[in-house]
Amino acid sequence: MRHRMRPALAALMVGSLCCASCTSYRQIEPADILSHEEIRITTDLGYEESLWEPQVHADTLIGRVASGDALLLPLDNIQDIEARKIDVLKTTALVVVTAGLAAVAYLVVAAAAVQYSN
Repeated sequence: MRHRMRPALAALMVGSLCCASCTSYRQIEPADILSHEEIRITTDLGYEESLWEPQVHADTLIGRVASGDALLLPLDNIQDIEARKIDVLKTTALVVVTAGLAAVAYLVVAAAAVQYSN
């Protein structure tokens, strides 16, 4: 019984690991910053940084970088602001591929069980 579950478990693990592909960064406006826990910015010099708990105070963006330190940056120095959003096409493709892999794994296990019992 334990060996029968391996293909299905492997398909489930692959699907779980691929969940990050269900999101992608999309450009947002400074007014939308507060609705996101994490954003990615690109400065006018091309420097990229991810910020957590972003806030805007007057003309300054404030957030925490990966180290936990605060970063304060004038909005005028920011070229792009992006946030992760669910990508419907990628999510649908992942669900279809994962379901297909699970179905194939089930058929392989079922065929092996029938052959083994004969």
